[in-house]
Amino acid sequence: MNQRQRRAHVATALGLACIGAPLYGAGFGARIQSAQSLGTAYSAEGTGKDPSLIFSNPALIGSFKRHSITIGAAHIRPEVDFESGSRTIPGVGLTAQDTETSVSNVSPKSSTVPTLSGVHPITESVNIGWNVTVPFATSSDYGEEWVGRYHASETQLQVLNFDLAASYQLSEQWTFGFGVQAQRGTGVIAGASNGGAGFASAGVKEFQAALAAGGEALSTLTGVAAQMYQAFQGLNPDQKDPKAVQAAARKAIASTLANYDSQGDVIAEYKGDNLAYGYVAGLTFDPSSSLRFGLSYRSSIKHETEGDITLSGDNNLSLGIIQQRGLVPGQATGAKLDITLPDTVVFGTSYLITDDLNLYGNLTLTRWSTVESLNIEYTDINSDPVIVKLDWQDTLAYSIGGDYRLNDQITLRAGAAIDPTPTTDDLRSPRSPDNNRTVLSLGAGYGQGNWRVDGAFAHYIIEDPTLNLDENAYPGAVGRGNLQGRYSATVNTFMMQFGYQI
Repeated sequence: MNQRQRRAHVATALGLACIGAPLYGAGFGARIQSAQSLGTAYSAEGTGKDPSLIFSNPALIGSFKRHSITIGAAHIRPEVDFESGSRTIPGVGLTAQDTETSVSNVSPKSSTVPTLSGVHPITESVNIGWNVTVPFATSSDYGEEWVGRYHASETQLQVLNFDLAASYQLSEQWTFGFGVQAQRGTGVIAGASNGGAGFASAGVKEFQAALAAGGEALSTLTGVAAQMYQAFQGLNPDQKDPKAVQAAARKAIASTLANYDSQGDVIAEYKGDNLAYGYVAGLTFDPSSSLRFGLSYRSSIKHETEGDITLSGDNNLSLGIIQQRGLVPGQATGAKLDITLPDTVVFGTSYLITDDLNLYGNLTLTRWSTVESLNIEYTDINSDPVIVKLDWQDTLAYSIGGDYRLNDQITLRAGAAIDPTPTTDDLRSPRSPDNNRTVLSLGAGYGQGNWRVDGAFAHYIIEDPTLNLDENAYPGAVGRGNLQGRYSATVNTFMMQFGYQI
């Protein structure tokens, strides 16, 4: 195998860059900024009265006439299992023999995500506010021996977001808000390359050329090509029958590649981070004391992460593949990964039916189509990039909910939401085994004087995702083999939030 063949095989087979898991929201969004909103299944995102809703619509902070601080945390408990997995040997389509065809607890059993917000009146018409939250996050770990390791093994992603915004009350009916957002993204992405199959595939063309030439060309074959010829001779095809010769050649190639399959796995791990900026703008319109409309826009943010990629192996073949590329096993080299997080449009409405009962409705358009593909590019060496095609689609999520004031201290909440997936059946990745989900939620709040406590519970019903990846779907997938399997996934989220007014 020449230098470029080795380089291209490792680059295309790593399967590093698909980010996402069905832990929080469609794609890899985490809609857990507000306990009040979560208790209504997000339906209060566009029109609610909670300082943390500055994240979805900065105009909402105009409702506050006193300094307000909230601190909260969401506790997420996912159950994501993979089963009935199978893959093919790259290039030949034969089903590979793997023992780890099922993986339990793909995602961590639990994780806790904090949030912190504040609103401060400056004048009768101007408020400023701020918010610290985690709007995007995911975590999955399949291990290095599972059947889909050539497409993914580990993904850890977290985006910490800080919003600083101001609102201005234009009139008794209209309020405008605008803010800037700063995001710190960090991630660990790992996968494997089928070094054994890649090494053996370099002998295919040599064997085929010698077979076509015949005679001395066959007797001078060495290495993998010679092993293929030996397997071909063992089949003893009728040399006068071209079809029999070609059939025997295909069997010889397949059996030889099968012998090398998984014998030289190269493990790759990318670590990177980045600081990026965007903006958010919103409006609220109150045509009456009982009716409110809200409209907001959050910009997309391009994260150009910079970091290092490390290649490692556990036998002479895998170590040799790494060294052939001019790299030292276990030693990091520079790399970068770009990802554009989507922009969103939120439209919400609320209607106060009685003095105690308030209904909410919400539509959220998320432009996941900004995530077309993800590339990891080497910056310190001349090597082909890792390319993973996603072709995510825009989604429109909708929710309804309400809150009921039981008395002066206690408020009860409930809601339901439909949150579609941006992934497609053909390109769904084990890093983003997402699917359409239904969200059912309950919540309650208790207030006394200057303080209040809010809690929420949300249950996510996720349609069972399936994997059906074809290594010929696009050029960058060649060398990974086909991958099939299915998931079962459910998520429960608990959130508590404490608020205080001065």
